[in-house]
Amino acid sequence: MDRPGDTRCCERCGADVGSGVAFCSRCGAATSPGRSAPMRPWVGPTRVLNAEEIECGCCASRLRSADAYCHKCGVPVRLLHVVVDPDFEDVARVIPKQWFGPFARSPDCRFVLVWESAGPQSTRLVLARHGQIAVSLDLREPCFGAVANSGSFLILEVPGGGPHCVARLYDVAGNVLFEQEYRALPASTALSGDGSVAALSFRDGATVDCGQLVLLCLRNRRERWRVLTPPSRLIELDTLTDTLLTEHGAFRLSTGRPAETTRRAEIPLIDQMRKSAIEEKAREQAESSLRATQPG
Repeated sequence: MDRPGDTRCCERCGADVGSGVAFCSRCGAATSPGRSAPMRPWVGPTRVLNAEEIECGCCASRLRSADAYCHKCGVPVRLLHVVVDPDFEDVARVIPKQWFGPFARSPDCRFVLVWESAGPQSTRLVLARHGQIAVSLDLREPCFGAVANSGSFLILEVPGGGPHCVARLYDVAGNVLFEQEYRALPASTALSGDGSVAALSFRDGATVDCGQLVLLCLRNRRERWRVLTPPSRLIELDTLTDTLLTEHGAFRLSTGRPAETTRRAEIPLIDQMRKSAIEEKAREQAESSLRATQPG
């Protein structure tokens, strides 16, 4: 009989298993004499508790996020999960792979889209539903993304080689539904909750699309309108009030004309703090360089 604190090795894969553990959390093999792997299928969603723990969808046991099988009942659990990093509100983490990056969340918070640069001209992207991976893609270099309540998502890729980008709309299975190329670098993008319209803001420049705010009607795959306006870091789409909000002003979704409202899209507090920290660091570096050039 195993004493508390004793460790054993799984006979199938060699992983360390603790006392009182009925199944190996790596391969699912039974670890006790006379026990056999369960015949019942995986049932229920694996619930993400935090960045370190998940909950078995069958017996509700608390498991490590890296576990592939429940150590109590032996049913398999999902291998990949997405959680919003508790230390950085604008970063999501993919576990147990332990890579993280910027993310976009659907208005109803069911879907999270995460992307990270994996090297030159290579980016990995995942779409998660309720914390579980639904789609995984390898793209060129997405720099902005948005996701609707249905799970369809929009990505702006910047292939390089000049001021241009490609906007692609995907369905919840990762299939391309719409593609359009623009001769400008993007500033931000947004997708309505119902996935019917998308907004693209482009940076200033010399090409025809630079400095434009473009609204796309995704149902008929056409551009509805565009206006010349300063690049917007944040865009909010409200189809109920027929309003598009930026930090510079508001526009009617139906016509593109300015809308009368006192509300503006606001930069999150964490972005303001990060901007202040960057400015403070730049100021310190400038002062240090100035002191170094002055005679002692």
